[in-house]
Amino acid sequence: MMFWSLMFKKDDFKLERVQRRATRIMRGMENLPYERKLKEETLMPKSELIEPYRKMLTQSTRSNTAESKVPHTRIDDGAAIQQIYYFGKKLGQGSFGVVIEVTHKETGKKWAIKKVNREKRMFLVMELCEDGELKEILHRKGQFTENETRHIIQSLASAIVYLHKKDIVHRDLKLENILVKSSETDEENEMKLNIKVTDFGLAVQKAGGSESMFQSTCGTPTYMAPEVISAHDYSQQCDVWSIGVIMYMLLCGDPPFIASSEENLFELIKKGELHFNNPIWQRVSEAAKHVLQLLLRVDPAHRITANELLDNLWITVSFEFFL
Repeated sequence: MMFWSLMFKKDDFKLERVQRRATRIMRGMENLPYERKLKEETLMPKSELIEPYRKMLTQSTRSNTAESKVPHTRIDDGAAIQQIYYFGKKLGQGSFGVVIEVTHKETGKKWAIKKVNREKRMFLVMELCEDGELKEILHRKGQFTENETRHIIQSLASAIVYLHKKDIVHRDLKLENILVKSSETDEENEMKLNIKVTDFGLAVQKAGGSESMFQSTCGTPTYMAPEVISAHDYSQQCDVWSIGVIMYMLLCGDPPFIASSEENLFELIKKGELHFNNPIWQRVSEAAKHVLQLLLRVDPAHRITANELLDNLWITVSFEFFL
């Protein structure tokens, strides 16, 4: 039985950026946060249900390098962990185990422990994101301001750039899989959220570098890219499409494509016709709308990358420039 304490240093997650953008620290990737129960059905090939975690956990267990970086303790009895933590409420349950809020007995600090059900049970001690899902906050607010949205998208894009540099494709980016560690309100009464990307159940690591392609249809329908729906070869650009869907929803509160059935929804997604008819879009800059059009291009070859998104003027230039 293995007990892993996932507490990484921020320096482990620095991105190499050009000087004018300075060094961006990953928001949401300092630790692996806990997994919440999904509220929308996720499409997942049966053959890929277990394999991603199996590969990652096997590599972590067998790699001396990984074990030297990630503090871990072997325990003979699962009850031994209760000598370290007080177990509290259940936070969620996914395909690979259950997540429980715990409190460290000596320090009083709260964590999230995920009990992973494998041949050998494993406990993952992870950062607790007490502010919940980004979707829940959006539901309460109705929509985010453009400035609030920019901060979220910049953080999300930074996390995805990091993953893509490691040849990891998430494949299920959505509001439910973005957790909020903390939030603050500035002098203009706008929220700045410290977000975490979570739920890597569908994530895969490319074997052949940047040109490596996938064929499995998986993900959550509202956020799925056209090439994934069409069962064509696809790459990490499917994550960029999902960022576009998330950005659209943050700005107006609704998905860019809505239909009465999944079949009709997929047809709308494959057409990729964006509309900004809702009066709320009158308060959104043309620069933001242009970014959405770049993110939600049907042809992935013409879709901007996550790295290019970080370089876009809408991200790098002060908000007042677009008013």
